[in-house]
Amino acid sequence: MKRITRNGNKTICTGMPLSKKELIIYNYLLTDLTTEEIAEKLFVSIRTVKFHRNNIYVKKGVNRRVQLIVRHYQSIIGIRSAA
Repeated sequence: MKRITRNGNKTICTGMPLSKKELIIYNYLLTDLTTEEIAEKLFVSIRTVKFHRNNIYVKKGVNRRVQLIVRHYQSIIGIRSAA
């Protein structure tokens, strides 16, 4: 079953595609940059990065950045997650 959460006026479900902004931040989350460094590179606030990061976590079905990275590389090599 898909996890659903409310974020402002939107309903976000696990498995939904990432928006363009989320995709940009997603790619930075796969690096060793901190949230603050990502915000600096994108000329946005830390709060904006955290907002998009949290949406990404819901859509990808993870709770932490390390889980996001593991899930990303599992998808590349074709390993299904145990959840």
